[in-house]
Amino acid sequence: MAGWCIHSAVLVSALTRNCRFEDVSQLMSTRENVFGILSRQARLQQAVKASAQELRTLEVETILESSALSRSHGALQSSLKAAMYLSELTEPCKQMGIDIDSTAQLEAANVLWDQGEMTASIGILQNIRRGMTSENTTMHVGPAELLAKLVSYSINLKRILWLTTPCAGSSSIRG
Repeated sequence: MAGWCIHSAVLVSALTRNCRFEDVSQLMSTRENVFGILSRQARLQQAVKASAQELRTLEVETILESSALSRSHGALQSSLKAAMYLSELTEPCKQMGIDIDSTAQLEAANVLWDQGEMTASIGILQNIRRGMTSENTTMHVGPAELLAKLVSYSINLKRILWLTTPCAGSSSIRG
């Protein structure tokens, strides 16, 4: 199973560099569906010699790849859909012993940031940071990564606000 997944990931990586988003998005959607179906069907899990947890983890990783790909191509509606689906998977994953809550929230923050919802994005990152312990996330979110993203987003937001705020007293200066 692992070898097949690696080959699949390499194929998608190559295609994302060399193909149009419309073409690759269909492939990504198919990968999400395949791993989703496999993670819910015991008979199929036996056939591919993988556990439900392994397959659910691959499904989540594929959704994250799809969302990142969508964001990189400006397909924000597609990335929002992926982030929402990831949030819906939080409870089923938790029942399997996979905690993706912080991962789903981080992806939602990324999507909101790319859609221009900067304050909401930073709020989500702050909430993740407040609730984070070393044991409460199974996938993808480390304290260092979270802090770096929070600082980066905060600095960028302050820079944008500074650039868009008129200078105090500028109307009284005449040239």
